[in-house]
Amino acid sequence: MSKQTINSALKQLIKKGYIKMSIPEKNHRLRQINFTEKGIKFAQEYIDVVSDIENKVWSNLTFDEQNTLLNIMNKMNYIFKQEIDSLIQN
Repeated sequence: MSKQTINSALKQLIKKGYIKMSIPEKNHRLRQINFTEKGIKFAQEYIDVVSDIENKVWSNLTFDEQNTLLNIMNKMNYIFKQEIDSLIQN
């Protein structure tokens, strides 16, 4: 993902009160991101549940199905990156 996409997503999460961002004293180029209480509650209610469902779905696939899916996704990501790189270079 581009820095702009990540930055926009982080700004939305900050705006909604799910995370807070701080700058460490020793390195001003870094950003520390932490969940707020609201963010922790949201993660526990939704993200953890979705992650559990995703794990359950994954475990119902055979090893060959998992492998095939990963290979296809890797190929898609590779082609996507090539297309984006091509777009940026033009």
